[in-house]
Amino acid sequence: MSEAPELSVIVPVYRSASTLRELVARLDRALAPERAELLFAVDASPDESLDLLRALRRERRGGAALRVLVAARNGGQH
Repeated sequence: MSEAPELSVIVPVYRSASTLRELVARLDRALAPERAELLFAVDASPDESLDLLRALRRERRGGAALRVLVAARNGGQH
């Protein structure tokens, strides 16, 4: 993405591996005409969420930019 995004969608991630692929696909469809970015904040999730997001980022062929932030430990809802 060469221009700055007009819209950022921030998604907290904790034990979400089973839903992430579908979520990314739906967000891509919903945001298709926009200059957008998807920002996933992985809160030390104990499942495969981080690995899946990294794989999805590598597989990108168009759509919104996908970025991943990783917390070293679980911060909880606060």
